Amino acid sequence: MTPITAEDRRIAALTSLDLLTAKDNEHRLDRVLQMAAEFFAMQAGAVVLAGRRELVFKSRYGFTAGDTLLSGSFTEAVMSSYPLLVVEDAANDPRFAQSPVVTGAPYVRLFVGQPLRAPGGELIGAFAMASSQHRTFS
Repeated sequence: MTPITAEDRRIAALTSLDLLTAKDNEHRLDRVLQMAAEFFAMQAGAVVLAGRRELVFKSRYGFTAGDTLLSGSFTEAVMSSYPLLVVEDAANDPRFAQSPVVTGAPYVRLFVGQPLRAPGGELIGAFAMASSQHRTFS
């Protein structure tokens, strides 16, 4: 019998919550995301879920990036951190310096991400904000 992995538990939690079936933005989250981004003087934000290989954006503010791969993403890094991932200059961080969202539009420099958990504790994604200006986040 194959052991159940954290990825299997994450996908099962997302499936049971019916969060991956509709890829449209959750408009009820849009206003909260916008208020948080504006409060912290960030240009963009997203509520992102981690599928098996791809990212699913449930809400976005300030950018229109399409779904991307989980591997090597900011969201993957957020899910590996606790309690908060802060990258004050992504262009100088070896994990992200070559990322297309760092080297090209939207030119992410400051990134802040909070892991999202399902009711059972499974890491399922991130609440994230970004700015094209590097600075200290507090």
